[in-house]
Amino acid sequence: MFAQTLYVQWKWNRDFLAFFTLVAFAAPLIILWIALTHVGASSARELVMVGGIIGVTAGVVSVLAGLTLAWQGYGVDERAGHTYALSLPMTRLRALGLRAGSAAVLLTIPAMGVWIGAMLAAAQANLPATLESYA
Repeated sequence: MFAQTLYVQWKWNRDFLAFFTLVAFAAPLIILWIALTHVGASSARELVMVGGIIGVTAGVVSVLAGLTLAWQGYGVDERAGHTYALSLPMTRLRALGLRAGSAAVLLTIPAMGVWIGAMLAAAQANLPATLESYA
């Protein structure tokens, strides 16, 4: 039953997931490229500040992705008059649990996008010898 719920969530949200994955991948790179032209590699403090901005941006993207997945699932239920969950051979609580679990699995896709983008951004930054990078 979880596999079918995951498939349905994928069908409903694949466009949103592709958008948020692209944004999550590109955000660290774009912020780094913009910041390095203005800040340069002058001090470790400024590079840490840029890393903080990237972290806040990744947090905002992840909250928006989670809200979009939750809104999309509720919107489909609302348009159908909440009959989809009632037509399943299980309790509504179990159906909501399966939907929340499948959304958590799907949200790993944008998380991997931001991680890969941050790894590429960290590899491109010229860091001082006293500063370590953890994507």
